[in-house]
Amino acid sequence: MNLPTLDKLIEKFNLSQSDILGFVWSDDCSIDIRYFILIYYLNNLIKFTFGCDLSSFRSPSWDKQFVQTLQKTAKKQNKNELIVHEDVFDPFIKCKALFDQQFKLQAIIIKIITNTSTTEQTIPLPIKHIFTQTASF
Repeated sequence: MNLPTLDKLIEKFNLSQSDILGFVWSDDCSIDIRYFILIYYLNNLIKFTFGCDLSSFRSPSWDKQFVQTLQKTAKKQNKNELIVHEDVFDPFIKCKALFDQQFKLQAIIIKIITNTSTTEQTIPLPIKHIFTQTASF
C-alpha cells in the first residue's frame, strides 16, 4: 500500500520542511484510504492540499486579500470561528478558521472523519511571517 506521508508530499511538491505549517491525516482502514490535508506557505500564499492518495489533489490557496476578507467577515458576524473549505472532501474533512479577540486570523482547526477513525488538530497560522511584505496585518 502506498499511503500519503509528509515526506512523500514534500518530495512530490518539491517543498522545504520549513514551508510546512501542518499535515493532518486519518486512515479509513475499512477501505485502505488515507485522507489528508497538507498546509504550507509558498510565494506569499497559504496553500491547502487535500487528498486521499498520491495522484489526485484539490489545492485551494489563501492570499493576503482573502485572509483580510475572512477577518472582516469574522468581525462583521462577531465570530471567533468560521467554517472554511466546506466544499472540499465533504463530509470527510472539516476546517474552521480561528480568530483572536481583534478578529485576526490565528489558526485553523482540521477535523478528518473516516469510517474507522477521527483526527482533529489545530494548526497555528503565523500570518505576519507568511505575508512578509505586510508591515501591519
